[in-house]
Amino acid sequence: DKRRRWRQLCQRVVACKWFDRIVLSAIAISSIGLAIDRPEIGNGSPERYTLNIMELVLNVVFLVEAIFKIGAHKFLPYIKSGWNKLDFFIVCTSVLDSLLSASLSPDFYSSNGQNMALGALKILRIFRIFRALRPLRVIARAKGLRILVSTLLSAVKPVINTVAIAFCIFSVLGILGMQLMSGRLNSCTDRRVWYKEDCVGLDYDGSQRQWLPHIINFDHFGKAVRALFILATLDNWTAHMWAGVDSTGRDTGPTENNQPEMILYFFMCVIIAGFLVINIFVGVFVDCYTAASSDGVIQKKEKLDPKKLPDVWDDPQSPRRLVIYRVLDEQAFDLFIAVFIVANVVTMAMESWKQSEWQTQFIDISNFFFTMVFGWECMSKIYALHSRRYFSENWNRFDFFIVMISYMGILVDQVGQAVVGVNPTVLRILRVFRVFRILRAFRIFKAAKGLHSIITTLVRSLPAIINLFAMLFLLFFIYGVLGVTLFGEVCVEGQQRLGGLRGVRCLFTRDVELLDIHANFLNA
Repeated sequence: DKRRRWRQLCQRVVACKWFDRIVLSAIAISSIGLAIDRPEIGNGSPERYTLNIMELVLNVVFLVEAIFKIGAHKFLPYIKSGWNKLDFFIVCTSVLDSLLSASLSPDFYSSNGQNMALGALKILRIFRIFRALRPLRVIARAKGLRILVSTLLSAVKPVINTVAIAFCIFSVLGILGMQLMSGRLNSCTDRRVWYKEDCVGLDYDGSQRQWLPHIINFDHFGKAVRALFILATLDNWTAHMWAGVDSTGRDTGPTENNQPEMILYFFMCVIIAGFLVINIFVGVFVDCYTAASSDGVIQKKEKLDPKKLPDVWDDPQSPRRLVIYRVLDEQAFDLFIAVFIVANVVTMAMESWKQSEWQTQFIDISNFFFTMVFGWECMSKIYALHSRRYFSENWNRFDFFIVMISYMGILVDQVGQAVVGVNPTVLRILRVFRVFRILRAFRIFKAAKGLHSIITTLVRSLPAIINLFAMLFLLFFIYGVLGVTLFGEVCVEGQQRLGGLRGVRCLFTRDVELLDIHANFLNA
């Protein structure tokens, strides 16, 4: 029947690789459009017209995607998935936003020359805010990001317990701060006035004198806990510490270094609240990730792939190669090369600005010497192991790259000194090879087994780290788009000098309400 044929067609379309690629491309284009969009774009400008057309086309694409998926799986099985719920919600809000935008357009409701009273419907354009959630649809199509989201969801209950522990710690430290500095972090707006009773009248600028507390204080329990939270962020905590050090009494202003013992209190708050508590939260997420991994939630056991098995090599058959191979395989040889690596790092650290002649000669000679030693090591290994076996290991490839770059750096230096009339710009470009000499220091990771294990672990965790950064970028982007949508009209420093209504509006905005020119919501 027709329903069956329609469902089969939808299933074939959804299973097609091009379907997901088109949807991903639409999500990417939508994200670019959200990044470009800003309130200052005029309604009649070509840029706004292009964005509106692109928005309409993308809404059609996402609506067609939802229709095909619902047709392939039926509505109830489709809506059971949490990711499909998110997709369906975003599609519905986008369609409503487009319909409301079209209905609120003057061309739509003023065709007879009469302005219909649709101003009350403008509040419904809040649906436009939900467009910022479109990049979240990438998570449903990226396995690594789904892993992170699953970890965050599984960590909700442990995080709540950790928040309770953090609140108890903040409460104890806050009560201690109240005993030490409650009412003592106040001062007069006129710095020449020290006593509270004298903080009346007008100051030298003609402003009313006020007796105000410091930006963080411990006057009551709520402010004390808030002060501990600010200290935990380490945001300008030294300024708050010095305010506590300069505190005197409830009716007197600050005096420089009046209570130096307060440094101990603020140090304790930073160490406990800023490091210990924050690391407890990090530990909770790591523990949840490990637990989910061990239960098979995050990573399924991979099938054994013969291509991923390590290569098995036989010992060299030639007696000469075998002797060299046994020497290179000894631990004593690794220690011998490690001594040269450390010595090379030490000599490289001796280089300084405007160094003496003997220092330059010593560094050049040591560079020749260590380059020859590492080159001899590299050639010996290639001869004993054969090139195929040698280059099968990543560390050997790294060693070979450093040796070749070192020889090229020496060659460039010698050519630059011997040949007269060479363009200095060319020499500067070629001498970039000397910069790669610093990579020799990384060979110490190979010599030290502990450092080698750490580097190996970091390399293996790179995919998870990349997913984490992608997740953070996605969240920052979403909050950036929301900031542009909600606060894009807030005036910024310097816009008072602009022409038009925006300049006039910003001219009558108080300075304290202006956003910083380097931190604003003019664009995403």
